Amino acid sequence: MGKKDLKNQKNKLSQLINDSRKNCDFCQPDQYTPEDVFGRIKGKHSITASNIAKYDVWSSLVIFKNHNPLKFTLEELSDYIDTGFHWFDKVFQTDETYKCPFFVWNCLYKAGASQIHGHAQILMGKDIPYAKVEVLKRAQSNYQKRYHEKSHKGLDPHYFQDLYQAHHALGLGYTVDGVSLYTSITPAKEKEITILPPESPSTHKNSKKVIFNILRCFIDVLGVHSYNLSIYCPPRDREYDFPYLIKIVDRGSIFRPPADMGGMELFGSTVVADDPYEIIHHIIEYFKIHEIE
Repeated sequence: MGKKDLKNQKNKLSQLINDSRKNCDFCQPDQYTPEDVFGRIKGKHSITASNIAKYDVWSSLVIFKNHNPLKFTLEELSDYIDTGFHWFDKVFQTDETYKCPFFVWNCLYKAGASQIHGHAQILMGKDIPYAKVEVLKRAQSNYQKRYHEKSHKGLDPHYFQDLYQAHHALGLGYTVDGVSLYTSITPAKEKEITILPPESPSTHKNSKKVIFNILRCFIDVLGVHSYNLSIYCPPRDREYDFPYLIKIVDRGSIFRPPADMGGMELFGSTVVADDPYEIIHHIIEYFKIHEIE
């Protein structure tokens, strides 16, 4: 795509976002969205609302004050995450049988967003995590059982750290300010990034900075406008050991035909066109230019 086409697409996207401000319920969430039984969690740059089309018993939204989902600062992004995690705390205080947090941001229509106005989904699963998280949990458990006796010097194998090390050995891993990340060699969708924060991204400032810089690299350098960001979490009661994981994938141009998955991806193997080595190159270069303070 040439510079003229990129400029036209950017102008078209700006116009689409500006036009969507008219009659936008999320621009006035206090008036036009419902609240949870315990009320709303209010941050400086976001507020929660109960989800009308619920995925689960506890299924709500973090609605951003900024209408444009592609315009956000580090402070704003940090607030979105903090507001969601405060909601997790409140739900667990209200009903301890719901203990499995899940945060997902579907940015724009191609990523599954119902509205253009910036917002994220926040959910709490009961007893067991949601299916994709459960698959990773079982993989971690099986890996631990299989390699525990074979580990050297009495060191317990760690599935996710070993997965990172495997990607790092292939030139696809990078660590900045104590936060590891890698571009997947077997991505689910284009440009899949996995971030391994050392603790909750709500309390770990560097993890928020890493998430922010990757998203800004996606948007400002790689031209990504529609993406999915998810945060996998351990259960609130710590019944089992599971790390925090952040995954980000590109969902393609919102001006292309909406179908971005076909029969091969549904029933066979994932089909992706982006080279993970190109993606990790852009991410590392972005971090070098935009140093974390």
